[in-house]
Amino acid sequence: MSRITDINELFAEIEEIITSLSSSYENAKSNSTTHQIPRAKVKGALEHLRSILEYCAQDVHMHVYGNNSGELYFPYAKNEALFNKHLTRSFKALRVRDPKIYDFMASVQPHVSGSNWLIDLCGYTNTNKHKYLTPQVKKTKNSVTVGNLIRVSGNSSATFVNSTVNGAQIGKDSLTPVTISDAMTNEEIVTQLNPGNPYIPVTRVTEEVKFFIEGSTNDALSFIQDAKERISKFVSQLYSEIEK
Repeated sequence: MSRITDINELFAEIEEIITSLSSSYENAKSNSTTHQIPRAKVKGALEHLRSILEYCAQDVHMHVYGNNSGELYFPYAKNEALFNKHLTRSFKALRVRDPKIYDFMASVQPHVSGSNWLIDLCGYTNTNKHKYLTPQVKKTKNSVTVGNLIRVSGNSSATFVNSTVNGAQIGKDSLTPVTISDAMTNEEIVTQLNPGNPYIPVTRVTEEVKFFIEGSTNDALSFIQDAKERISKFVSQLYSEIEK
């Protein structure tokens, strides 16, 4: 019996998690105390994606070999040689028995896709399931506006020499340069701009926030969205062959 109904139910659940995580990202823009998005939801999405691949493996085995297998996992490997080696465990001679199915399963592997997303997905799910909830590293892209004078963003800076804002001198005197950047805190910027002078307005806006999975260059939400799209494409191709 095809597991496509189960797979579609998992896709729907993943989409709900993506919507929830997207809200967390938006809220984090205005809340500097938010250092991580809900890790349990990230774990749930990752495990659902992994389960979809495992369900596919079961249906492939039934389609090609005519029977179910108890200990069966979706094969993944860092290179083609290892991929073919892993296939021999549960999918012997798959390339000969069903070349189309072989090509579909190979299409998501690094040696064909040119991406390590599958390796990363399996690594993340193993860590979150068996060891701990993976921490995240928050990174933001900010813009800072000084009065109606200047706006700095993207790790840029600005230096003022003998400058004023609304008649107020920037810095302690007209001779000492003052440099600010969006990497500085509001308090640091205000201290540089306003020592002993009337208030010069400073506005900070968080334009973008990312939560990178610890030890990687993958933003959690972007990774989940990308993996979902890749797996969805794979499932569509696979079941168009299995169910024809």
